[in-house]
Amino acid sequence: MNYFKNIKTLEEAKKLYRELAKLNHPDKGGSIEAMQKINFEYDLICSQILKGENLNETDFNNAFAESQKVKEILNKIGNLPLITIEILGSWIWVTGLTMPVKNELKAAGLFWASKKCAWFYKSPEEKSKSRGKTSLDQIRSTYGSINVTNNKSFNSIGYAK
Repeated sequence: MNYFKNIKTLEEAKKLYRELAKLNHPDKGGSIEAMQKINFEYDLICSQILKGENLNETDFNNAFAESQKVKEILNKIGNLPLITIEILGSWIWVTGLTMPVKNELKAAGLFWASKKCAWFYKSPEEKSKSRGKTSLDQIRSTYGSINVTNNKSFNSIGYAK
């Protein structure tokens, strides 16, 4: 973590975020990449503070690498027609008319979940606890759902800009 080292409270994180945004926002002469990394670190540190967890450098680097992988996948599949892309927790789920584009979904690193009739991506380190027994509606109610709009570019944490 480059920007939010030694931050212990949400108030400290918010104050530092505002200062960094003033200096690094693309509209103020900063770079898009720097602002994306600041946003990612801010989201991550706030999440860790709320959970009461400590985040070491290795954990941060792994989380950032995974966010880059998610961004890459979303950019590969974001323009495919007639599909719905959702982020449920830390997983990507794709539904809709997917069979005509199944080769593209496979090439992007997604897998077919036959019980849910949907494609998914999860981090290789992440384990499923239910082994397919949970419906997508149950997952949505537990983790929330973010619909990803087609034909967008994606920022460092994988959400449409």
